[in-house]
Amino acid sequence: MQQPEYNYSVVSDVSGRVFQLFQQELSSRQVMVEAIRGSVDNADSEVSSQIEALNKAWQEVTRLSELRDSRLQEALVLVSTWQASKHN
Repeated sequence: MQQPEYNYSVVSDVSGRVFQLFQQELSSRQVMVEAIRGSVDNADSEVSSQIEALNKAWQEVTRLSELRDSRLQEALVLVSTWQASKHN
């Protein structure tokens, strides 16, 4: 049985657009997180600990987003290389 032919460039375009939307949403959330950080200078210990947890979670989200971007770029290069070798 023959495998269907996939158009990986369309898949990568759609994935890229979805990721761009995610990055835009992440950037808008960054503004909100920074506003929260700046508004709690004299917060009590409970609020301070919650802000610290927010900061840690935000750093992890940012790190994972950057890692995902890097892996998507690597995958795009691999798919492009594979497609080029398949057509030669």
